[in-house]
Amino acid sequence: MAELVAVQSEASILGSMLIEPEVVLTVTSKLSSSTFTIEAHIIVMQVFEALILEHHTTDFPSILQVLELTNQLQKIGGHEFLRSLIDSVDSLTAIDTHIELVKDCSRRRASIAGLQAAIVNLESFENDPGAVWSQVYQTGLEVSDFGQHGSTHIETGHPERGLYATRIQILKARETAKVLYTGWEELDSLIPTGFARKDLSIIAARPGMGKSAFRFNLTRRFCDRGFGVAFISTEQSKEAETDRQDSILTGIAVHEIARSSTWAVGDPRLELVKKANRFIDENWNYDILFDRQLNMSGVRDWLTLVTRRREKQILLIDLFDRLTDVGVAENKASVVTRKLDELSVLSQIFDIHICLVVQINRQVERRANRRPQLSDLKDSGGYEERGRLVLLLYRDAYYNEDSTDNTLEVCISKQNQGPAGPNVIVPFQFNPETLEAIPRHGGFFGSRETTTE
Repeated sequence: MAELVAVQSEASILGSMLIEPEVVLTVTSKLSSSTFTIEAHIIVMQVFEALILEHHTTDFPSILQVLELTNQLQKIGGHEFLRSLIDSVDSLTAIDTHIELVKDCSRRRASIAGLQAAIVNLESFENDPGAVWSQVYQTGLEVSDFGQHGSTHIETGHPERGLYATRIQILKARETAKVLYTGWEELDSLIPTGFARKDLSIIAARPGMGKSAFRFNLTRRFCDRGFGVAFISTEQSKEAETDRQDSILTGIAVHEIARSSTWAVGDPRLELVKKANRFIDENWNYDILFDRQLNMSGVRDWLTLVTRRREKQILLIDLFDRLTDVGVAENKASVVTRKLDELSVLSQIFDIHICLVVQINRQVERRANRRPQLSDLKDSGGYEERGRLVLLLYRDAYYNEDSTDNTLEVCISKQNQGPAGPNVIVPFQFNPETLEAIPRHGGFFGSRETTTE
């Protein structure tokens, strides 16, 4: 009975993947083709895996084309079989339940097969019972969740899986890795691993605080250091974004650039803007997408496109919560968590760091101390759990119009390997006219009183 239910769940999962491309990331992060039972199901899942590995789109026409080119369409039952998979979908919201049913059944099959092999060995007097027990243990480990989807088992004393061998592999990998440091020593010294590939980071602040300006200053640092950067804007127009970009690069006030149509012929500022954009075209590995109707599936498709042309090390999304399937009205917290999981899978697939720019809740305005905290993040549970690095921004001049202090505080509110907390802050000198941000000498660590000008 359990096997029959699992087969039905397999069909529903594959049908959901054919209907809704966004489901593909959820499924492939939890299941593999070896998890499936029916040969036809295995073949279809292998096609999905192959397309993902090659960074191709995984929509229905693509699946159909691969099946036809590899002469497997008729083997699985033709178009009728694919239609039957789609017809088997009861509800897209039931995908997680179907995934768990298939995983449980797969584990049972693997356990039975492993135990049967161990029993055969026990019946042979030539085999060491201790070795047989080790095989039973290893089989149990491999079919558990610990043996699935890239988990690592370290076994002290083992020549290949031992702690020494594992540590040597890690150290050698670090020797050749190109760490995503910003080049701002004041910030890099407090973030030992940099903006690590295959990780997620969060930059958060209230509207108008300077988070988008800080994001472009980061972009500039990465691009100048030779990193490949992909940027998605779900809020700003290309006019507003490039005005900011030109202001930071040329030192011309952003409000002046916005009024460039009033400049006289031959105005030297125009030549500066042209020079800055020529420099970007000739020297930066930088791709930009402006789309206010983008969803997670679109993010994946665009990332697939740009990484085929040039390698990327980091993707920045500003604003993440404006993606059409993230900024929903109902159950937003659970939606955000699920979409962050999908982004985590994308970071693994494309071997990149993903940095998300997000909003801070209005509740911070009600406090005497308006510096943001992790709990001020909108739908903060998901961000706190999934974000390996969280930077919270604050400017006193934002709240006090008479203030002459243009310090932009960058608080390392969370990170997995390094100092973090409300007093771990790097102060930047922020120019509200040109939007340029430059670290000040010194920094905060343990107290806000240690800053130097």
